[in-house]
Amino acid sequence: MKYDYYCHNNTFKPGYNVQFGISGGFISEIFINSDANDLRTYIPVMDRFKKDYGHYPQIAVADAGYCSFDNNKFSLIHSIDFYTKYVGMTEENKRITEKNKYKTIHMKQDDGSYKCPEGYSFEEVGERKETRGVYDRIIKQLENKHCGQCPNKSKCTKAKGNRKISISPELESYKDNIRAKLDTPVGKELMNARRIYSEGTFGILKQDYGYDRVYRRGLSGVEEEITLMAIGFNLRKYTKELKDRAMKKREKLLN
Repeated sequence: MKYDYYCHNNTFKPGYNVQFGISGGFISEIFINSDANDLRTYIPVMDRFKKDYGHYPQIAVADAGYCSFDNNKFSLIHSIDFYTKYVGMTEENKRITEKNKYKTIHMKQDDGSYKCPEGYSFEEVGERKETRGVYDRIIKQLENKHCGQCPNKSKCTKAKGNRKISISPELESYKDNIRAKLDTPVGKELMNARRIYSEGTFGILKQDYGYDRVYRRGLSGVEEEITLMAIGFNLRKYTKELKDRAMKKREKLLN
């Protein structure tokens, strides 16, 4: 864990990574492991959803911690409409200044090419296949061959030679698709709903219910405990919704 809630310090401690799939405010899926990285939990959660409900979800919404090449390609293969941000998206939207204009994300042009702040284009000089991960991908190597006499080279790169960058064209296409979807009314609404339901669920459990640590040990024991807690959460939420509906119906009849 990045933060110790009991000693109130930043000493790393062992813990469990609890993933909830939230549908309409209810906990519809649970996945627990000891991996500190959320990236590798997305596909197992989707596969478990498929096993439990007989199909993959039509829409999946997650924060930037779940955005990767593998997760985007998995979603595309299984026809999951994946709404998420990606690492660096906030930086891309910042105004270009003297301080940040040498970052790769600010060199990308509208046509997909790359050009340095001095106006020189990067050229493709090679490619390789990246096999680490769930799916293979092609990585292209780009080089700017005009760095030799550039007065701002020291600001742009620490390399002795020319500035080089590596890109995955397929990943870049996923990013383009993400930006387009998040700029739609549906995308904005779904991302807002994610903050309410997903973060709200954990907030209710930790703050309102006082459930901020597991009491069993071992993955199977922890999964059983979390499952029982989730059942209780869903029953309580469902009961409250029934009461709210009955109350509204009664008020309508009285009026």
